Amino acid sequence: MAALSVNHVVADRYLVQARLGQGGMGVVWHAHDTVLGRSVAIKEVALPPTLPEAERRVAEARVMRGARAAARLNHPGAVTVYDVVHDQGHTFVVMELVQAPTLAGLVQAEGPLPPGRVAEIGARLAGVLEAAHRAGIVHRDVKPSNVMVPEDGGVKLADFGIASLQGDPQLTATGLVIGSPAYMAPEQASGQPSGPPADLWALGATLFYAVEGGPPFDKGALVPTLAAVVNEDPRPMRRAGQLAPVIGALLAKDPVARPSAPKLRDWLAALVDRARPIPSPEAPAAQGPGGTVPLPPAAPAPTRRPSRPVLPPAPPVHRRRWRPLLGLLGLLLVGGLSLAWLANSIGADQGGDQAAPATTQARAGTAGTTAATRPAPSTSQQPATTQAPTTATTAAPHGGLPAGWRAFTNRAGSNRVGVPPGFQARTRQRYHATVVEEQRDPGRVFTVRSTNPANPLPQASRDYRAWARRNLPGFREIRYAEQQTYAGRDGAVVFEYQAVREGRRVHVSHINLTGRTWGYNVEFITPVDQWARSQPLAHRFEQAFQPLGWLIALEPP
Repeated sequence: MAALSVNHVVADRYLVQARLGQGGMGVVWHAHDTVLGRSVAIKEVALPPTLPEAERRVAEARVMRGARAAARLNHPGAVTVYDVVHDQGHTFVVMELVQAPTLAGLVQAEGPLPPGRVAEIGARLAGVLEAAHRAGIVHRDVKPSNVMVPEDGGVKLADFGIASLQGDPQLTATGLVIGSPAYMAPEQASGQPSGPPADLWALGATLFYAVEGGPPFDKGALVPTLAAVVNEDPRPMRRAGQLAPVIGALLAKDPVARPSAPKLRDWLAALVDRARPIPSPEAPAAQGPGGTVPLPPAAPAPTRRPSRPVLPPAPPVHRRRWRPLLGLLGLLLVGGLSLAWLANSIGADQGGDQAAPATTQARAGTAGTTAATRPAPSTSQQPATTQAPTTATTAAPHGGLPAGWRAFTNRAGSNRVGVPPGFQARTRQRYHATVVEEQRDPGRVFTVRSTNPANPLPQASRDYRAWARRNLPGFREIRYAEQQTYAGRDGAVVFEYQAVREGRRVHVSHINLTGRTWGYNVEFITPVDQWARSQPLAHRFEQAFQPLGWLIALEPP
């Protein structure tokens, strides 16, 4: 590929004026559109010279399709694609010129950014991705160097239309890996199909970089980094503060477990709102002709109802690790990389702290000490959710329940719970969760998360306990006990602690146990001052809880 130079004219229209920088797909230049008389950025799509001609034609055609799709994206936070042209056998993408530092450059110059500022950047990026996904566009290369941060406080996401090359099976089959490995989602890194959740994972890695000063999985080389993305937990977060649980949810290995762009935008917007100072209710005076004139007093600030404890974002999900590694091995081997090199890379760096470990259910037939659950760490920053049920459920009378209670069966989660008067039950798709919420203060919550299969107990509970100590704000352990009995099931692990959530200190009973074929994480959450008086209610919840396992499939709807 012949590089552009100053004063070169592309497609008899775009006069190249200055080099702006080097991107992952080529050099970006400042150019002048001689037809419309405006400044633009122009980028030559640089494909590897070793790429066979047939694959090169496929890649160039995909760039054209992606650029045309991106040109239809009308959002102030997206760098606009104006044109895509061919000139002298090369493909050029013409884009809006944004003269602003990238997020990567900003962090390099200023160091890690405050969590509040990162939350605001993240909320804006989530809005851009929401619009893109709604238009059927997947970016697939969200990373700090593609995020522009103008001085006016806005955000611009660049490289729409170019990153669409990623995930093309005809390209990855030839060993062409496009993008930054440290910001590629696990499904991308292992050569599997990827969609909008991959953008959310990359956004989580980008926010991690902004608040921590480095990427969560970077190992300094391609193979170890890809292996870490697929197989390891992110390095511990030490500066993220209230952002930590949100970033942890975005970095879930399972694409289904990640929050959607609209939900993420709501979470981050709530964090930004809480970080802003509340204006003083006293109105300033104004100068009038006769001197100082007091303005009318400002209306009193609305009284905020104390927020209820809510289902927090869950930590990353550990799947069976050898399955995605098969895709990674195939991708790297076809690209000519050494199997021995990969084995050495994967074997390195296995020790150290783990961030947000997930505890899960063991398979049927395992020992009674192996069990069940996906814990979701408490957090003071997650906004309340009102997600409608997404799993098939039934609610019917149950003869064994206390008077006034009703049964609620979550078929997808293979469990049945009791719902007392004044509480409302719903399901949540992530981890097939059942949520039973009190509809008034004190806002007590009973939740059940179901998984199958999972990591063994008690080790999974021990990992979560260690994670909670490091990451939950205001954490104080109350009780930890293994080999307990819960809901008639032996081998349960009981973990009680206090932490701050939604600005209120809560008491959490976090229990892992094994059902017939599923694992369950059962939590009962109350404000600290309501814990003692809520013990009879907690006991009734335990009595009503039924892990159903495979029997649920035999019951009539």
